[in-house]
Amino acid sequence: MRKATLNTLLTAFYSLRVNKLRAIITMLIIALGIASLVGMQTAIDGLKWSLVNNLNSLGNNTFSISKDANPLKFGGRRRAEDVSPDIDYRQANEFAEIIDETLQVSISVNASASAKARFKNVETNPNIAITAGDINYLTSSGFELEAGRNFTQTEIEQGVNVAVIGRELNNLLFSQNFLGIDKQIYLNDIRFTIIGVTKEKGSSFGISLDKMAAIPMQSARKSFASTMGSNYNVKVSVPDVFNMNEAIAQATGAMRIVRKLKPGAKNNFAIQKSESLQDLLEKNLSFVSYAAVIIGLITLSGALIALMNIMFVSVTERTKEIGTRMAVGASSSLIRLQFLSEATVISLLGGVFGIILGLIIGNAVITLLNLDANIPYQWIFISFVLCALVGVAAGFLPARKAATLDPIESLRYE
Repeated sequence: MRKATLNTLLTAFYSLRVNKLRAIITMLIIALGIASLVGMQTAIDGLKWSLVNNLNSLGNNTFSISKDANPLKFGGRRRAEDVSPDIDYRQANEFAEIIDETLQVSISVNASASAKARFKNVETNPNIAITAGDINYLTSSGFELEAGRNFTQTEIEQGVNVAVIGRELNNLLFSQNFLGIDKQIYLNDIRFTIIGVTKEKGSSFGISLDKMAAIPMQSARKSFASTMGSNYNVKVSVPDVFNMNEAIAQATGAMRIVRKLKPGAKNNFAIQKSESLQDLLEKNLSFVSYAAVIIGLITLSGALIALMNIMFVSVTERTKEIGTRMAVGASSSLIRLQFLSEATVISLLGGVFGIILGLIIGNAVITLLNLDANIPYQWIFISFVLCALVGVAAGFLPARKAATLDPIESLRYE
């Protein structure tokens, strides 16, 4: 029995070689469905991994205050009354003054997103991010110094032209083996002295976190007034993470006072912890993930119908062959196994090609976004299961038809 089964499986593989064109076309249809599924899931998982790493770098004891209740909302229109006013410079500083002294507050703002940096004859492209911050900005944003020092309070208050630069910007202006501490560089033709270089932090959503320069707030207000944003970022660090909820409640009350909200009025700002930001973005990414699953299933449904039709045609064309095999002793179960095997092999081979193509496409997208390569093992396993189910489902009716053919009538078929 085992030998007969093995011979049947080998016959199934031989039949695929004889009908190459049909098998290849069907495999391509299946491969496209699996590629769309695996490719999109690979890219999504890479984005999620990058998100978790970047949010974890902020620490579990930090929360941020933003003007928008849902800053990561994708698409859709917002009514004018739903758009909150910016947190301006006065409000940010007033909040820092009235909040409990045990809480560490950091205030920062985007000074320029497209600045040029220059050292002697070396000049970068106009894609350097300059952030104006206070003495707590680096620690609250998860930056660590590789060399040099942080700003002093005097430099913050007097607006001294000093800068802490990212590792990538340092490498662009100097070299990987030389840190430009105490060197003077120009940011948009304004001279700054480097006092620190941060450790490499990587990228987030394709944006490098190391191609940046941080400067004192007052220095930015003097030198980058024309490009500075109007919305200030406020981050609060809690000494004891177990007091997080108490600190959030206190920060909410302080910001309501600063924003001059009446009792009972709805908050026109939001407080976000790193976990809530992660949950929010993962929720939005899940819609893309569902779309990938739907696209993949629709394509696989088409592939199932195509494969089933091809198998019916194959049964019809090979009626005489089936009759011959039955005449020499092949049982109905072996005939059924042969055609089920053919359909399943075609489906699985298409799945393998689709998985490889999906991994290539997904990781190509991740590479373009400067993220780490990713292999979604869970979705690879799901794809194999789906392909096996498609093969069995597509081959079941044709295999049953082949197994129930009359041997005598089959031998007389032309």
